[in-house]
Amino acid sequence: MKMLEHIGQTLRYTTVFPDDYRAELEYPIVVFLHGFGSDMRDLIPLAEEIGQGGYVYVCPNGPVEVPIGPGQTGYGWIPLPGLKRNPAQLNRSIKGIHEVVDEVIGGNIRVRRRVMLVGFSQGGEMAYRYGLSYPGIVVGLATLCSTSPPPEDLLHMMSDLPNQPIFIAQGVNDPMIGPEDARETRQLLESRRYEIFHKDYVMGHEIIPQVLDDLVPWIHQVLPPIH
Repeated sequence: MKMLEHIGQTLRYTTVFPDDYRAELEYPIVVFLHGFGSDMRDLIPLAEEIGQGGYVYVCPNGPVEVPIGPGQTGYGWIPLPGLKRNPAQLNRSIKGIHEVVDEVIGGNIRVRRRVMLVGFSQGGEMAYRYGLSYPGIVVGLATLCSTSPPPEDLLHMMSDLPNQPIFIAQGVNDPMIGPEDARETRQLLESRRYEIFHKDYVMGHEIIPQVLDDLVPWIHQVLPPIH
């Protein structure tokens, strides 16, 4: 696979293309949204598991700088401790993700409801917020060990005609985000007729092989790779 780094209108981002990429084809797009304190390269290894030849992967970099050690900087989508306290930054981050997706699909990659979001931790919350708000672009979303928007925000974002399958993976031993949050989110989404795959895994704040065993075929079903 080939990786290119870009300086977008608002955010930096990385694109990952198949070795035999052909610009005239309509590749499905998988957007990886990293967690707090990480960066746009963090979830790229998942591309090898999902498929090296059938997708284009897009990895935006969160705009919020996060000191993670002497001389080291990570990134997030909003400052801690929570989304409600930073509505302006939240809106800038959602706008930035939309601009990255728009830049990618506005170029050589033609796409119509062929975008999948995969978010880890804080990136999962951004997947909810961006994905549910743009059902005409995003065909489905997966959240892994993720925080969730408050119920009132979720209700505001949901479509009257829900047609986005949603994958939810949570760790029963996650010291940062408990499984109860995911269960409440699932119940709310199901009450609005969204199709949910939800499973609790024996793991902490991480992505274990058992998650990928479920996630990869789910992605292939919701958004099949190009052949």
